[in-house]
Amino acid sequence: MTLKIPIGRARTARRLVAAALGLPTLLLASASALPAYAAAPAGDQLRRAGIVAAPSAVTIHYHAEAYLNDNRDGKSYGPYEDDAWGSGFFISSDGYIATAAHLAALTNDQVKNDMVEVYLQDDAENAGCKAAGNCTAVMDKYRAGYQKATQLSELQTQIEVFTQDMNAASKDTHGLPAQLKASSPDGQADIAILKVNGDNEPILPLGSASSVQSQDPISVIGYPGVGDTSAQTLLVPTVTSGSITALKQGSADFGLAPGVSIYQTDAAIEHGDSGGPGINQDGQVVGLVSFGGGNATYFLISVKEIRDQAKQAGADNSLGQIDRLWRQGLTYFDQHRYVKAKAVFDQCVTLNKVQVGCAQYATKAAGLLSKDEESKYTSSLPTGLIAGIGGGILLLLILGAVLFVVLSRRGRPGPPQPQPQAGGWTGPTAYGSTTPGPTGPVGPQAPPTPQAPPPTQVGFVPPQQPATPEQARFCSNCSSVLIPGQSACSRCGHQTA
Repeated sequence: MTLKIPIGRARTARRLVAAALGLPTLLLASASALPAYAAAPAGDQLRRAGIVAAPSAVTIHYHAEAYLNDNRDGKSYGPYEDDAWGSGFFISSDGYIATAAHLAALTNDQVKNDMVEVYLQDDAENAGCKAAGNCTAVMDKYRAGYQKATQLSELQTQIEVFTQDMNAASKDTHGLPAQLKASSPDGQADIAILKVNGDNEPILPLGSASSVQSQDPISVIGYPGVGDTSAQTLLVPTVTSGSITALKQGSADFGLAPGVSIYQTDAAIEHGDSGGPGINQDGQVVGLVSFGGGNATYFLISVKEIRDQAKQAGADNSLGQIDRLWRQGLTYFDQHRYVKAKAVFDQCVTLNKVQVGCAQYATKAAGLLSKDEESKYTSSLPTGLIAGIGGGILLLLILGAVLFVVLSRRGRPGPPQPQPQAGGWTGPTAYGSTTPGPTGPVGPQAPPTPQAPPPTQVGFVPPQQPATPEQARFCSNCSSVLIPGQSACSRCGHQTA
């Protein structure tokens, strides 16, 4: 007997076979599609932010030169010079830079007061204050009179920006000339926006002032020491870390206008860091270094004030192509994908060598590739996971094969099924014969009883009847028609009498 599967179930079974056979392929494809490199460890997020941000830092040099006219004797003295060194950072790819106003946007009165100090000190020393040991007392006594009696004349100022791809910053070298585009002077918000001719400069994105909270971790980037010495120094920024220790408002005590938001921090800050950025763990600027308050407390001007001045200057703070390449290259590098990292860093270098990070990391990637370091991290999956996937694939293959065999057997065609006839079922029909089999139970039948021929009418000659064909016989085991002359059933092999 043949097992029949309803058409709906047969289709479902075939789909199961297809799924069982296809799933291993899908698993293999999925496994091969997984990243072929080990993911970089989470590490220190703030440290990573400092690496990303550092190439955007620059050194600022402000230089003023003028004469002092003294109305007490009608003479002009000088020329006197006023120099200030500090830090800044790119905020737009076309060359806008944020820094401190007390560094790069000095007012004429501030320049004059600085020059009066030099003029007064020279006169005090010429009067013998050094020998008497009272220079400070003498200067304090006469300072107000000198400031009142003098005026600036022939004032000339110059602002230079030194990027990290330059060799050194000193009085003997020249940086990029910069123009002051907007400022809120010292005594107000202490923010200045400069502009240099540039393209594809590496920028720092400005964060949100509303998200800054006390105890937030930050890093400060700048050039400590250069402000004191004004001497040749390597243009490698220093990154120090700490946290926001208090949120405060400006006042006359701080030398800032009321309402200006400032952040107190315990991150180490020195002379020369003025104008540098304070960044959060996402590498966004949250403040700008302004001044110190003693006892290792320092203050940042809020990013809100930076945004206001940047908007006034017309600076666009959107990340540029060079910024995206730099960040993508670092991602590849952290994943030990040194081939891709080097390609991205090389592309970054062609845009602008000011982005020194790209050149440095391209060299690092090349060195690691020369040692075949990337191959150490190309294991796409852990050993245990590989074994588990392999076992699962083998099990699914076996299941698929079993289902395939079962369905193949179930799908073999059986003997033709008899069709209903008028008057009831007539039993199986021999293949190739048009003579119906006997009715009644299946099995060997007794020969029919001979019947007497009908009477013949006088003068009528009956037609000759064809010979009666040999009666068909059936297998007692499977009911198939037996072939005459054979002693065994051709279908099931049953031996017959």
